[in-house]
Parts: sequence; C-alpha cells; structure tokens
Amino acid sequence: MNTGTGALTIAGIRLADAALALTALLLVVLAAVAAVAVVRFCFDLARRFSDRSSRSTQASS
Repeated sequence: MNTGTGALTIAGIRLADAALALTALLLVVLAAVAAVAVVRFCFDLARRFSDRSSRSTQASS
C-alpha cells in the first residue's frame, strides 16, 4: 500500500481506504435489500398462484 506523504489521511485513516470500505458496506446493504425484495416478490407470486388455483377449484365444484 502507498503510505507516502501524498496520501490524504484523517486521524490516521487513508481516505482512499475509507472510501473503499464505505463503498463495500453500501454494496452489502444494497445486496441485502435486493435479496429481501426478491424473496418477498417470490412469496407474493406464490400466494397469487395459490389463490388463483383455489378459486378455480371452488368454481369447478
């Protein structure tokens, strides 16, 4: 790692390293939100199909 005098630091932390860590954290949070959205979407689809099949079963009897 470049720890030369040109590296910008705040409280001993290089800003480039902090930016990379923050970017990685935001990507993890975004991936978690996307995973929850996909799971909810799948459960919603399953519920719609089960409702539709139960209605067709009731209508045929």
